[in-house]
Amino acid sequence: MFCIIQWRWIICTTTSTPYGHDVCFQDFNNIFKKSNNPFYESYTTNTNDTRVCYYYNGYQHTEKKDWLKEGMKDRYVGVSGDDANNLCGMSEAAPCKTVGHAVESSMAQLSSTITLLGGKHVSEGTTISVGEKKISIVGRGKTVSVIGTNSLSSSSSTLFSVSFGQLEAGNVGIDHNATRSPSPSVFVVSVWSGTLSFEDVLINSSISEESKISSSILVMALSQLKMSDVEIKNMNISQPLFTDASTAGSTSEESLLGNVTIRNVNRTEGDGVVMAKSVKGGDSFVVWNTTIEECECVNGNGGGINIELKDLISEIYIGTSISKDKEIEFLWIYFSEHK
Repeated sequence: MFCIIQWRWIICTTTSTPYGHDVCFQDFNNIFKKSNNPFYESYTTNTNDTRVCYYYNGYQHTEKKDWLKEGMKDRYVGVSGDDANNLCGMSEAAPCKTVGHAVESSMAQLSSTITLLGGKHVSEGTTISVGEKKISIVGRGKTVSVIGTNSLSSSSSTLFSVSFGQLEAGNVGIDHNATRSPSPSVFVVSVWSGTLSFEDVLINSSISEESKISSSILVMALSQLKMSDVEIKNMNISQPLFTDASTAGSTSEESLLGNVTIRNVNRTEGDGVVMAKSVKGGDSFVVWNTTIEECECVNGNGGGINIELKDLISEIYIGTSISKDKEIEFLWIYFSEHK
C-alpha cells in the first residue's frame, strides 16, 4: 500500500496528462487494491469527473473521481469580501464575506483553515455549521479579527454548531452585541460528540449591563473542551458559561481550562458562574492558571465552578488558580451517589 499525503494538484489539460486525468495509475500486475484510496488530505482544482483514473492489466480502466477531492481546502474571510463570488476565499485578495460561507465551502474530508483578515465581521446571518468537518479559524489578533453576533437572525440559536467534528479558533475575538427576543439557547458554540479548542481568544459582551443573556456561551455533550489563553468578560447570565448536557454515565469526557480569565460575569440564578458539571465515568476535569475576577452568583450554591462528583474513578485537578472575589468561592464540590 502507498499513500499520497497533503498534496495540491493544479488543473491538468488533456494534453499534459495521459488520457486527460490529473493522476493516472497503471498497474500491469494488478497488485494495487483499487478499493483503497491512496490520497490523504489532498485535493485538486480540476472539476472534471475524470480527474483520476486507474488502469490494470494494461487495458481495463476505472474512473476514480472520488479519490481526489475537488476544490480548495482553505479560505480567506474579510469584511470587504463577496460571498456571491463562487470562487471567493481562494486568495487574500478575493476573500469571502462571512465565516459561514467559507466553512460551508470547505470540504468535509479535509482539515481546512479559515483565515480572518482584520476587521469586525458582523455579517454572520445564520449559524455557522461546522458539522463533522475539521475547521481551524485563525485571526490576526483577538482585538483585530473580531466576529460579531449582532447580525444573527432571531432563528439562529448559536454562532457555531459542531456535531462529531472539530473546531479550533486562535487569535480571534467574539463580540456579543445583540439583544434578541426570545434570547438564544446558546450564543457562541454548541458541541455534540466533537472537539472544541480555543487559544488566545477574547469572548466579550458589549450589550448594556441591564440586558441578560438567558443562555450559556458553550453547551457541550460527549465532547472534548480545551481552552488556553482565553478571556471571557462583561456578561449577565442566567445559565453557567459552560453547560455540560451529557447524560450521566454516558461516556468519559475531557475538559481543560488553562490560562483562562473570567471577568465581570454575573449569574442571577442557579449554581456556578463558570461551569456546573457532573463528573462521572472516568471524566477528566483539569483547571490551571485560571482566574475568576469580579464575578457574582446571586442565588444558588455559588462557586465559580460547581462540581458534582458522582464516582471515585474520575479526575479533578485544580492548579495555581484563584478567585479575586470575596463573594464567590473558586470551586464548590459536592459528592453524590453514582448514578
